[in-house]
Amino acid sequence: MLGYSQQMFAIGKQLPEYEMMFQIIAPGTGFGGMLFKPWDQRSRGAHELQQVLQGMWSSIAGGQIFVFALPPLPGAQGAPIQVVINTTEPFQNLNEVVQAVLKKSQESGKFWFIDADLKIDKPQSTVVVDAI
Repeated sequence: MLGYSQQMFAIGKQLPEYEMMFQIIAPGTGFGGMLFKPWDQRSRGAHELQQVLQGMWSSIAGGQIFVFALPPLPGAQGAPIQVVINTTEPFQNLNEVVQAVLKKSQESGKFWFIDADLKIDKPQSTVVVDAI
């Protein structure tokens, strides 16, 4: 994660609109933010810069980086669209559905970043201990 964050910083600070950046990283995940120069010191808006950064950061090999603007008003947080797919079927069947949804989303051309949390190549279990 440190390697990815260092690459993101090196790329981001090259923008003429760059003012400062912060990053919080942990094993397997990270979060960061970038502050642009004031409006009167730049010609591009935040939306355009978001697209530029997504393109630049998408070139970082091995990383899955998603650029999004924080909402203008308090309330909604995180990625603009999140979908939860549930089933009582075996996880293999769930993966087929998830992959079909991802494929359709990618083919639509309407999304910059598409990912799924379901990783069948990384099995995990949750253990709940009843301490009674």
